[in-house]
Amino acid sequence: MQQTDLKIGGKAWGACASRLKKALNRVPGIDQATVNFATERADVAFDPAQVDVGGVAASVRNAGFNVETDTVSFPVDGMTCSTCAGRVENALKKVPGVIEANVNLALERADVTVAAGTVNVELLAGAVETAGYQTHVTSSTEEQARAGEQHREREQSRLKRESRILWVSIALTTPLVGQMFAKFLGFDFHLMPVVEVMLATPVQFVIGWRFYKAAYNALRAGAGNMDVLVVMGTTAAYSYSWYLLAT
Repeated sequence: MQQTDLKIGGKAWGACASRLKKALNRVPGIDQATVNFATERADVAFDPAQVDVGGVAASVRNAGFNVETDTVSFPVDGMTCSTCAGRVENALKKVPGVIEANVNLALERADVTVAAGTVNVELLAGAVETAGYQTHVTSSTEEQARAGEQHREREQSRLKRESRILWVSIALTTPLVGQMFAKFLGFDFHLMPVVEVMLATPVQFVIGWRFYKAAYNALRAGAGNMDVLVVMGTTAAYSYSWYLLAT
C-alpha cells in the first residue's frame, strides 16, 4: 500500500466531507480514505497496482472537488529517442504524489504535475537518474530559472560540438563511401585494409561512444531502445569486417 495526502479545494462542511470519503472508498484499489475539511486534506491509502495518485485525484474531481497541484518543469539530458522519453515518464509517474508527467524529447524537458506539498523535488531527480538519465531539479523558482538558462547554454555549446563531430564523421566516412560508389560506377578503386581500419575505428568507438553509453544506461534500467539496436548492428558489422580481414 502507498499513502498520499491531498490538499482539497471545494465546499467545506461535514456533509461534503462524508460524501467525498464515501466516493473515494468506492474506488477500486483505495484501501482507506479519511477526509478532514478543517485542514482541507484527504489522506488516502491505495494499492499502486490498481490505482495511482492520478486516479485518486481524478476520483476527487469526479466527486465535485478540486485537488490543489503544483507544476515542476526541469531539463532532462541523455534522451535519444521516444522510448527514452517514455521511460522517463514512467519513472516519474511512479513517484508517490505525482499526478501527471509529460516528457518532451525535442525540448528535453519534463513537466510534472504533483499534489501540492506531497513531493520532494529531489525524488523526481532521483527517479530520472535511476532510469538512466540526468537532470537538474531545484525547488526554488529562481533556481529553476537559472537552471533553465544554464541548460540553454549547454545546448548551444553541445550544438557547436555536435557540428564539429558531424564534420569529422563526414571526413572519415567519405573515403569509405566513395570507394563503394567508385566500384558501382565501374572504377577499380579500393582502399588498403589498414586505411579502412584507421578510418572506421574512430567512427565506431570514439564518435559512436555515445550510443554505447546510452545503450548501457538503457540495459541497466531494464529496457531496450534504438541505441541498443544501433550498437548491436554496428558492432556486429565491425566485428565481421575484422573476421573477413583476418581470413
